[in-house]
Amino acid sequence: MIPLVSIIIPVYGVERYIEKCIRSVLEQTYSNLEVVIVNDATKDSSINIIERIILESPYYKNRNVRIIQHPSNRGLSVARQTGIDASTGKYIIHVDSDDYIESVMVEKLVDAAELDDADMAICGAFYDYRTTTHTFLPAVCRNKQVYLKDLITQKVSTNIWGRLIKRSLYVDNDIRCLEGINYGEDYAIIPKLVYYSHKIVSVNVPLYHYVRYNVGSYTSSFNIRNIENAFTVYNSLFSFFEKKDLVAEELDIARLQIKAWAIGKLLFFSDDSKMKNKYIMEAEYIPKLNKHLSLYHHIILWLCNKKWITLLDVYVFIVNHLYNVLKKYLHRL
Repeated sequence: MIPLVSIIIPVYGVERYIEKCIRSVLEQTYSNLEVVIVNDATKDSSINIIERIILESPYYKNRNVRIIQHPSNRGLSVARQTGIDASTGKYIIHVDSDDYIESVMVEKLVDAAELDDADMAICGAFYDYRTTTHTFLPAVCRNKQVYLKDLITQKVSTNIWGRLIKRSLYVDNDIRCLEGINYGEDYAIIPKLVYYSHKIVSVNVPLYHYVRYNVGSYTSSFNIRNIENAFTVYNSLFSFFEKKDLVAEELDIARLQIKAWAIGKLLFFSDDSKMKNKYIMEAEYIPKLNKHLSLYHHIILWLCNKKWITLLDVYVFIVNHLYNVLKKYLHRL
């Protein structure tokens, strides 16, 4: 018998997108599915739309679909964990409720995992913008330790979607989503799952549609809490890996990346001068590690080290302003 696959879909405030998402899941060519929908106390009509879709066709009614209710909004990470706890499949796939998937995605990922007895199978993705779509293929994991290092330094995608994951990786190793984290939550989980994986395979085609035009999504805008989330995620990874003697330098690089990113965001978006000054004064500049950063982050930390604050302000403003002007054209290419 083909293995059961649990598809977990957290739902909150996605009435404009949920129909396409749910239909793409219910119309999979793979037959042995359970669909675990977690209603994170959404205030819109998302759940009504889901229920209508399930009832409108005998084919959909025969699908194994469960809707779990959160009494109050608890956030994306908790909703995902609720889905994991309720799932019973050999494998788990996470689908965000404003995204959608190709009809053959589950079938192709299961075939790849079963063929090579892999703990995780990864596919490529379409990044759907309003006027264009970009295609990204998955990283190939030929050496797990190299792949793990690339995940820590985010040279490769850390997204939890677009992956078929053995449920036992979560359960047997007590890997749980971080409560209260709605930014960078994938980064907190994927390196830990990879650490416990014996084999990871890639399906070299795009099968997941990552919708980039939902202005209400967690990743579409910036707020100060994103910075707190990013450091909480980093601390979780550091605590997990610090005694494993595998990615010590990569964790240092990741810390510098996050600090530089936080300073850039604060300078461009925040009016809190006390917080900005705190992060600038605490910035680290380590030449042998900073060479691994992007040029933008490298320059931010170099200017912080020089205490050239006015120049730092100007630099961050110009780079971010140029990006905001150009990105609408870049996404049309």
